[in-house]
Amino acid sequence: VYKRQVRTLEGLESALNAYQESIALDADFAPAWTGLSRVLRGQVEYELADLQEAMKASRHAAMRALELDSELAEAWQSLARIQFSYDWDWSSADASARTALKYEPNNAPVLRLATSVALTLGEMERALDLAQRAVDLDPLDYLGLINLAFAHWALGQPLEEQRVYQRLMDLYPNGSGVEPFLAAALARQGKPEEGLQYLDLDSEDMWHRSMSTMVLHSLGRREEEQQKLQNMIDDYGQVWPSGVAMAHAWHGDTDKAFEYLDIAFKQKSSYMTNLIYNPWLAPLYDDPRWEVVVDKMGLLEYWTKLQARHEAKP
Repeated sequence: VYKRQVRTLEGLESALNAYQESIALDADFAPAWTGLSRVLRGQVEYELADLQEAMKASRHAAMRALELDSELAEAWQSLARIQFSYDWDWSSADASARTALKYEPNNAPVLRLATSVALTLGEMERALDLAQRAVDLDPLDYLGLINLAFAHWALGQPLEEQRVYQRLMDLYPNGSGVEPFLAAALARQGKPEEGLQYLDLDSEDMWHRSMSTMVLHSLGRREEEQQKLQNMIDDYGQVWPSGVAMAHAWHGDTDKAFEYLDIAFKQKSSYMTNLIYNPWLAPLYDDPRWEVVVDKMGLLEYWTKLQARHEAKP
């Protein structure tokens, strides 16, 4: 049925039909309701359903699964994903993710979701542990390795991040999609020339464009950098404002960075969940507007704790 690693429009439609048929046959089969909840969320990615309506239906399916089986870890995981990605209800998402882990501590998808929540709440070391546990359970899982790379990214460990991306490229030589992230990881290590080889500067892909601006900035190639940034604004300013904000932040244009963060907030962009651990936004930390944005996201408490932990380290 529905596998996130090979998710396609056709697979999504097939899975939706399969889960609906399963429920028609046995309306008390909790795993089918959990699968339906997951697929309904997936519809949003393909713009097959209105966000609000899809999330309402997905929440109903997850809650129905829990009514039938309150110890079903993947139902708790599905509920946590809604609370995390759509509600931005961090404490509830954390509680649901921890409940899922309680019932299935060795479930890789549950560990991946718990990793995402921990990162958003600034629990970096815990996130890294959760991500590593998921990879240990399934060393070939693409999403698990991506989660692990993100944990290293959040912790400011570009060398370890690089190693994960290279592992992904070895596992998926015909297209891992991690090349732009590898380029950025190398640039953060002071190796932008090496990183440049992994970028397609003519690509219209948003990640190639975004990471190109970072690498070109590190190389001091300002004219090309500005052209790439303008292309990003023209093509993605309204559909990926958080990415444009990230680029502006790294290039020192704080006013524009905050302008696009505000757009991302109003659009309820899922990328805003990485707000307090995104190193590309670090140039904004000293601006008084930063904590205003963090507070609007409901993350000020977690941000303050994260900074206190940083200051306490020797």
